[in-house]
Amino acid sequence: MRNNLSSQITLSRVPSKLYQTKDALELARLTRREKIKTTIVENATEGSSLVAAIIKDRVLKADSPAFTVVLSTGRTLVDVRPMVESLRSQVTFLDWRDDGVIPEDTPIDLLVLGLGRVGEVGGQGIRTMLRAKEVVLVAWGEHKAGAVCDTVEGEVSDACPASKLQFHDHAQLICDLNASQLLTRIEYPWLVTMCDWNDHLTRRALVWLCEKTGKPILKLTNKDYHDNSLSELVALYGSAYNCNIKVFNDIQHTITGWPGGKPNADDSNRPERANPYPKDVLIFSPHPDDDVISMGGTFARLIKQGHNVHVAYETSGCIAVDDTNLQYFLDFLNGLPAVNSSIHHSVNSSFQLKNFSHREILDLKALIRRGEATAADRFMGLQEDHIHFLNLPFYETGTIKKKDLSPADVDIVKKLLLELKPQEMFVAGDLADPHGTHKVCLDAVLAAIDELKDTQAWLKDCRIWMYRGAWMEWSIDLIEMAVPMSPEELRFKRNTILKHQSQMESAPFLGDDERLFWQRAEDRNHATAQLYERLGLASYEAIEAFVQYHL
Repeated sequence: MRNNLSSQITLSRVPSKLYQTKDALELARLTRREKIKTTIVENATEGSSLVAAIIKDRVLKADSPAFTVVLSTGRTLVDVRPMVESLRSQVTFLDWRDDGVIPEDTPIDLLVLGLGRVGEVGGQGIRTMLRAKEVVLVAWGEHKAGAVCDTVEGEVSDACPASKLQFHDHAQLICDLNASQLLTRIEYPWLVTMCDWNDHLTRRALVWLCEKTGKPILKLTNKDYHDNSLSELVALYGSAYNCNIKVFNDIQHTITGWPGGKPNADDSNRPERANPYPKDVLIFSPHPDDDVISMGGTFARLIKQGHNVHVAYETSGCIAVDDTNLQYFLDFLNGLPAVNSSIHHSVNSSFQLKNFSHREILDLKALIRRGEATAADRFMGLQEDHIHFLNLPFYETGTIKKKDLSPADVDIVKKLLLELKPQEMFVAGDLADPHGTHKVCLDAVLAAIDELKDTQAWLKDCRIWMYRGAWMEWSIDLIEMAVPMSPEELRFKRNTILKHQSQMESAPFLGDDERLFWQRAEDRNHATAQLYERLGLASYEAIEAFVQYHL
């Protein structure tokens, strides 16, 4: 079972020469905006092995029990710790816990820390961090991309504590491609080196140029290109005008009001095929509300346009319901006998949280999420027998910490795929999910597809679209299908999200962002539409965006 296929998604976008070059002079050019030595690896698995190798190297060279290694205790190093466990008898190992306090008189030869989402490094132990002889900072995942960029390329600031490592003579950062994506050499390589131009990179460069100059695409001039390190594109296309037209048309062709394909229409410049019509469509949703938060407008349009739509909720979402919400439903049950005394004999009139086991409470919370999802789908117009609750086993631990993806999870997804044989699929590509569930759910679907693709001919004709959720949108150079929404459609989407009442103000994983999920979704959809408008394309109220996954 290939269980980490989502880590390959970014690789189609980033040339290896930007992070794997062996040429010292080229590396110096690429990294000239980086104030901390930064090593980029393809994925967290490779990165964990590299971090472990560094620790082993330092320990073997020291050959002294007085040599002290301090490791942070967070999730970032969870795969590193087993790799270095055998070294504990040779040197002194200490744990860097959340308050980051190591006694002042304790020498630290090597400090290995995970980087937080906003540049924090565990508690307020900045002085401790700076007095270590060597520091290795580690970051995996695109939700760390902003912190990596601020730490490595930004100004030293209390707002990003890790940036103070710029003052350290022996500090380095190791990150995967997803966490590196905002560094200049990855996001804007034309500013530091010559580029191998392709359609995605050209589109990204012109969007950046439009934002920098405040002009729409078709008003960019040769001078704009030359003044902003994009002379290569003028030489490649012959003129700014030729490049402008090419990129304008590419972006224009991403826009469609027919996410399942428009029947009896020329589809040569449309994101989705006209035929077959209607299509069997399967939407995978990691939690019971990601479908409507992320692609509620597209979901509704697929149903309205006559496609045979199914939705599969991969996890129960039970831990995202707090006790207050559960007690609300229990109070309803407790009140039933007062409404009709005949109900008294069939309903327990002492429904209190204290009367249930932990597992029973989780099952009740899962039932709440299930009811909300069903209500939202019913409001959308979906047939109830087209709603599938998969309850993938990796999630059902009863805690935030989940199990690893297993064949049992993949087999459940495979069974559904073989039953429905969809011609179009939508999956969550939102790798910035703060607790990792989205990534595991995506890996479950991709692993199932990977195991079926050689024996199931129908998969070769199935388009797979990735959407994103409440935390982040696809960058415009990657967007391949943009589905616009009218004000009425956006309002309908909001009302669908609001069916998930347990996920409003009391949802435990809203994070530091105080906006509710429907507000985040609307703000994101508005922002995408406004970007299209600033580029000189049509003006819409909101847009949902998708990227195709290629087998």
